[in-house]
Amino acid sequence: MSAPRPPAISVIIATQGRASKLRRTLEALGDSVPFKRGFEVLVALDGEHPPSRAVVEARRWPFAIRLLSQPRSGAGAARNLGIAHAEASLILFLNDDTRPASDCLAMHVEAQARLGPAILMGHVNWDPESPISDYMRWLAPGGHQFHFDTLEAEATVPWHGCWSAHLSLPRSWAEDQLFDISPELSVGEDSEWAFRQAWHGRAIRYLPQAVAFHNHYYGSPDGFRPRARAAGSAARRIADLHPQIAWLVLTRPRLAALARCVSMLSPSHWRRTAAWDLDYRWNFLLGSILSGRPKPE
Repeated sequence: MSAPRPPAISVIIATQGRASKLRRTLEALGDSVPFKRGFEVLVALDGEHPPSRAVVEARRWPFAIRLLSQPRSGAGAARNLGIAHAEASLILFLNDDTRPASDCLAMHVEAQARLGPAILMGHVNWDPESPISDYMRWLAPGGHQFHFDTLEAEATVPWHGCWSAHLSLPRSWAEDQLFDISPELSVGEDSEWAFRQAWHGRAIRYLPQAVAFHNHYYGSPDGFRPRARAAGSAARRIADLHPQIAWLVLTRPRLAALARCVSMLSPSHWRRTAAWDLDYRWNFLLGSILSGRPKPE
């Protein structure tokens, strides 16, 4: 008998303590348009979490699935663990709170054949089945979390606009350039990784027809501040690793934060969105200056 054919794509989900969100993402994958060769899912637990383990093991999923585990080391290390065990020639990264549309995987496989090899960054919408605040609508798709509205379909994406919440690439590229697991890169590890991929001449493109839905509620700047500070800390680490881009990732954002502070001295600038922008930029600035490791929620 001939050996079984490998899957068309390996879906890697790094997760840490969010069993209910992981379940919804796996259920969405169960509704995916099937491939002739199918797909596999690798769930990488970043720190043992019995409820998340139970989500994977308590039922028979309609696709091949494997559960991997590591001591708490960060999302980058968990993705690296998944890469080491992937069998397909293509890899798709998804966050545990980012459920794909039913045709999402098929879109990536088709586009990789047509446009690839490439790093294809799919679109991320807020999950319409969960509450969405005005602050979230400001954060994305044109704010400080995701700014897809500045990108063109299937056009080249700058490395600093690449997010690993939803993207595919050849497994060989992922194996060649693993994620940095420095503690300072608890946020921003995907930007540093994308810079190295681009440095090696690898194309990054935007694939808006591949859609996933992000379920993470932020009602106000309060919930996003830890992430903003962690982003500042990550920018400092990236600047240390790659001094040639220090201006872009560290100096320019610091100057932008100071400029926003000055602009807010004028009463005409006191709009709600301007205050939100100031809040983010100020916390980014603090994170880039203060020592220690901020912990995003």
